[in-house]
Amino acid sequence: MAQKTDFQFQVLVADDCSTDGVQEVIRGYANEHSDIIKLILRGKNIGPQENYLSAAELVRRKYVAICDGDDYFVDDRKLQKQVAVLEADPSLSICYGMAQTEWESDEVPPSLKPDYAPGKIKPRSNIGDLLRGMDIATSTIMHRWRFTDTPIRDHLPVTLQPVDLFLMLLHAEVSDIAFIGQVYSVYWRHSAATSIDYQTSPDNFRLKNGVLLLFFHYYVFRRFAGNQKPEWRERTANRLAGALRTHFKHGRMAELAELANLNPAFFAEFGESVVFEQAYLRRAHRACLKRKTMIAALGVIAIVAVLLWPAVLR
Repeated sequence: MAQKTDFQFQVLVADDCSTDGVQEVIRGYANEHSDIIKLILRGKNIGPQENYLSAAELVRRKYVAICDGDDYFVDDRKLQKQVAVLEADPSLSICYGMAQTEWESDEVPPSLKPDYAPGKIKPRSNIGDLLRGMDIATSTIMHRWRFTDTPIRDHLPVTLQPVDLFLMLLHAEVSDIAFIGQVYSVYWRHSAATSIDYQTSPDNFRLKNGVLLLFFHYYVFRRFAGNQKPEWRERTANRLAGALRTHFKHGRMAELAELANLNPAFFAEFGESVVFEQAYLRRAHRACLKRKTMIAALGVIAIVAVLLWPAVLR
């Protein structure tokens, strides 16, 4: 609400049935700024992907900036500057800047995202750069929205994560990306963040998000990979192998059925790429069963020992 612009803008807030008092807070803002804020307050939780898509379907404006719930803008002219860039160059689909990454723990110092000097960032890039791992903070982006008259669900499957990167690819598919060397937002990192396990516990991250991430790689491979198909095929096969290892290691085999249920074509495309994993998976499965049997046996021994201990003392 601190943004200063010479044009009207709308704030679309989609709250997925939060239970921590946030709905009351945003209702208060909406009452004060009813001409700007449009609320979508879910009566029941529908999940982050569906919540995101349902909100995106309502967008009818020329430009869209996204700010996730745990991030915030730090430049009160962010929207004004980015609209000026896109208006001046119709060949651009996206413009973005830098974010300051701040951590919940004071032990981790703030840093910039992208984490390299602005002078080393390409002022103009394309979908190929994005596919090769270009680092962009979602809260610094503005899109020239391509779905004003086109159903977004025709292009953005609900069964994947991260949605924001797929959305960037969809826009970069149309035209180029411009970098503005200014800090626009704070990218907040904390223990409840969706992606925090990616760095702190890869196994937990795979167990929580593995299926959606696999489909993200699959859909990127099918739609965007182009001349990078060999690289993306290898990436996707490696991620599938990693997900299989993790699920078998933790005895979560049944969850892998989601892959076949959601899109049988995925295994048809990549299953043969991980045939070499089968021996490992069989060993891991047996080891998992043995560990469970051993833990159960140790538990029985411990109970017997406790029951017999008074007799031994006598």
